[in-house]
Amino acid sequence: MLNCAQCTNAYMLYSATNLSTYYRNSTRISSMNKLEKIDIQSLSQSERILLAEELWDSVAANQDDLEVTDSQKKIIEERLALYEASPDEGTSWDEVKKEMK
Repeated sequence: MLNCAQCTNAYMLYSATNLSTYYRNSTRISSMNKLEKIDIQSLSQSERILLAEELWDSVAANQDDLEVTDSQKKIIEERLALYEASPDEGTSWDEVKKEMK
């Protein structure tokens, strides 16, 4: 049996998937290549999800252009050092997945 959150997520995925073909070819989304200003609040939830996917896809397509800053490298090094000092501390991925079920 699905809980409310699972139903909502399934519906949003279904809605976004069904709208994907239409909105990818629509003026609203295709015109965004021109950086047209849109009122995000006027979009439906499915449209905003699709917009977020389009934004993420555009970033992922150019990921070689992204650089890790020195401050980001410092944070990564600090977190790695903390992990290496106590590798058994925290929760394993398997345990997290069990808790989510």
